[in-house]
Parts: sequence; C-alpha cells; structure tokens
Amino acid sequence: MNNPIRRWLQKSIEFKTFKEFLDRHNLSLEGKAVLDAGCGSGYSTKLIQEFRPAELVGFDIMPSQIDKAKKEYPDLNFFVGSVLETHLDSNKFDA
Repeated sequence: MNNPIRRWLQKSIEFKTFKEFLDRHNLSLEGKAVLDAGCGSGYSTKLIQEFRPAELVGFDIMPSQIDKAKKEYPDLNFFVGSVLETHLDSNKFDA
C-alpha cells in the first residue's frame, strides 16, 4: 500500500480508532508479541511499532510487497507467507 491517501486514512482514522479501542478496554500491546497478517508494504507494521510490542512480525502473500516493506523498514521483521500456512507457533503471539 503506497497510496498516500490510504496511508493517511490508516494512520488518522483506523489506528486512532484501534488505539481508542485498546484504551477503552484497558488493553495494551506493549511488551507483547504481535503478528501483522497481510502487512502489505509494511506501513501498518510500522504503525503497530508505536504500541511498543516486544516482538513484531509482518507477513504478506505477495513477495513484491514484502520486498518493499524490507526496503522501507529494514529494522522490522517481514516474511512472505499465507494466513493459511504461516508455519508459526500459534502460542508464540499475543495479538
């Protein structure tokens, strides 16, 4: 997702609403292991980093999107994978 309007919507509306939900329900991602399924070019993963998880992993089925994510956010962990077959330990992640 490289559309600047989509990025603005995601940050200004979707993540603001998500943060309000977490606050309202006294939930936190801080110190948690978080998996961003369908992360696309990594922008959502970068936004999730603001919640200060202990571990953050993003994945997407499209290799071209993961290539973009790795270039744009080299400090984050991304891999190509499907939500149907991640080969990840389901008990490893909190969210």
